[in-house]
Amino acid sequence: MNGRTETPDALRSEILRRILARLPSDANVDGKVMAVLDGLQLGPAGASSLMEYLRDNDEALVSGRSDGPPQRLRLLEQLDLLFPGQVRPAQCVGCGRTGRLVRRLNGQRACGSCYARSRRCLCVRCGQDGILAVKDGDGYLCRFCFNRDTSRWEPCTRCAKTARVVQRKAGLPLCQTCADRPTYTCSRCGRPDKKAHASGADGPVCAACYHRQQAAECISCHVVSAEVRRRPDTGTWLCATCWHPNPVECTRCGQTKVIKASLTGSPVCGSCRARERPRRRCVECGQTKKVHSRLVHGPVCGACYSRLRDHPGPCTSCALIRPLIGRDDDGMPTCGPCAGDTRDWTCRQCGQFAALFTDRRCRTCVARDRLRVRLTGPDGSIHPQLAPVLDLFDVDTNPQAMLMWLHRSQWGSELGRLAKTTPAITHSVLDQQPPSARIVHLRAVLTYAGVLPERDEYVESTVAWLDRFLHGQPEETAAVLRRYTTWSVLRRARRRARRRHASRSVTKYNRNLVTLAAALMRWLASESLSLADLNQTDLDTWLTAGSQNRQRIRDFVRWAHSQGLTRQLHVPVGARTQPHEFLDDSRRWPILRRCARDPSLDLEVRVGAALMLLFGLTPTRMTRLTTDDVHSRGGRTYIAVGTSPLLLPDSIATLITALSDEATRHRPPVIGNQGRMNQWLFPGALSGRHMQPATLAARMRSAFDLKVRPARNAALCALAQDMPASVLADLLGLQVEAALRWTALVKTDWSAYLAARIEALGTDAAQPE
Repeated sequence: MNGRTETPDALRSEILRRILARLPSDANVDGKVMAVLDGLQLGPAGASSLMEYLRDNDEALVSGRSDGPPQRLRLLEQLDLLFPGQVRPAQCVGCGRTGRLVRRLNGQRACGSCYARSRRCLCVRCGQDGILAVKDGDGYLCRFCFNRDTSRWEPCTRCAKTARVVQRKAGLPLCQTCADRPTYTCSRCGRPDKKAHASGADGPVCAACYHRQQAAECISCHVVSAEVRRRPDTGTWLCATCWHPNPVECTRCGQTKVIKASLTGSPVCGSCRARERPRRRCVECGQTKKVHSRLVHGPVCGACYSRLRDHPGPCTSCALIRPLIGRDDDGMPTCGPCAGDTRDWTCRQCGQFAALFTDRRCRTCVARDRLRVRLTGPDGSIHPQLAPVLDLFDVDTNPQAMLMWLHRSQWGSELGRLAKTTPAITHSVLDQQPPSARIVHLRAVLTYAGVLPERDEYVESTVAWLDRFLHGQPEETAAVLRRYTTWSVLRRARRRARRRHASRSVTKYNRNLVTLAAALMRWLASESLSLADLNQTDLDTWLTAGSQNRQRIRDFVRWAHSQGLTRQLHVPVGARTQPHEFLDDSRRWPILRRCARDPSLDLEVRVGAALMLLFGLTPTRMTRLTTDDVHSRGGRTYIAVGTSPLLLPDSIATLITALSDEATRHRPPVIGNQGRMNQWLFPGALSGRHMQPATLAARMRSAFDLKVRPARNAALCALAQDMPASVLADLLGLQVEAALRWTALVKTDWSAYLAARIEALGTDAAQPE
């Protein structure tokens, strides 16, 4: 039968017969189908084409193919609405989705996305193979370069932002954000009135759910997450942590910053974006602030959301301990599911219910994974030396602190760099880095974890400093100074450090000796002299031209003579000066009473000032005290400063006991307490290190206007008046010569006490057992 020669009524009858053969028998089915055919308004040509396709394809109503005349596609759409499940609408030949199919591809029809992906071109701008967008001169532009071409952008009519035009309404341009799009109910989260970002198998999907399900693997850290995106500047898949774009200028504030939100068009930094966010009334605190999240009962600010996340409690409905992110009908706090929230608040990694942080995971799991990535080597596994460091971090106690540490810590970034670039982490590797606070902190953590061996930093830091100091020095001068530092200065400093603890003054003293030697050799070179030519007259001339500090050149002159580099010379020794700064008792005792009674002051400051005013202990000696040095016996408290325990007054004993308890529980941020028995009484910010003496001295000076030297001199003078030099040296750990000088200063005669003590000892020895 030739459809083109038959009448339209006859064609409609034949089409109706073939369609009814595929549909279930129903009294009203022929009327419904006839109404559909009438609505299509088929002409003779269209009806003939549809009839030929139905005659040649028995499965035309259920095959899902998208070929044939366009009248067939419209017919299938209408029949699918009337007879769901009995008719299969046409599907895209590429992705299989139903909908508007306006492009032909491989003999069938395709959606706009699949048709665009099939048209590839070699872009004349980026030089890469991409999806063809437009023709540009003699070549073509890919879609990516076309969207980035700011010359084609226009100011949006609604938001006034210069962006790519995606829609024109009444001839006026609209950007992608402001363009009118129909709203749906998201098939995943169930939120109504959401703009569909994509159409999934279950229906329309909002932008948040769409990106949440698009998990990919980062090529750098190999983490599979929805945060992994194809970065426009590199063209590779990277997570936000591993993506480090080049700094660009913010179009709002004009500062050059790393902007990860946008690298094209009008980049805006995070600070400016935060300032431009709209403000809403927070349903928790009632204040008008920038919205952080939208919960079931309304928008909440960042501070309230963090409070809800950090302080879980018993839900009013289910009594489970959960973040109370909802409200019931009576306004009582409940968890999300009990409040009617259809979102899944269960961490996909640990299975715990929590206010999720990112990628459907809680903060603890995110912090733990990011920490492992930070300590991962180039082979994708944890650096073999850093396994103890991983165990050292305490993620569970405060995951938010760990996340902030990963984001801001400079020594943490240096640790990650070493993990990925250094096969073996040693002290010498750290010494090669420029001196900075982050290297000091990193070395302390690695030593505390056992990765690096213990060493005296006040002495050994001179080695790295010497290399930097000798750089640029004349070759002959550098050779002499290196020999002098290695075999004289450092050798004696290490010997002294084995007998007693070194302090920061040791570092200053060692460097002072080297710089004085270098200054003398520079002066000799300016006078066209050498060390062998140096005589007493020249040395005296150099000494008198400077300060008294130059007398310390004695050490270098003595060493140079022992090495045969110069003749024997004499350097005068400065006279020992007597203490002349003393704290008056009218100030000393009120400060002591305040230390014992004022709870508003820091406990460390109160204890430090009391020990210095009572016993003359220096900040260096106090910061070396440990919790084991404090012990009780017979209801009294003692502290081990010298060879014999020192009895403490009851008021001061209470303070030191409280400080000892705090020191036992102390731990640096993000570092777990390892439960070591020997804890510093004055713990510092660095892991396993005590407080710096200068820090304690500065805090005491700020609290009481108290200087160390006058306070210590007054305390030692008072003690020297009350006890002999031998007892003073025994209790405070002083040298006997120093104790004798303090006793001589106060001119106390202890001969009667010594005679009585000897007589008592003799009487005790003469008594029979």
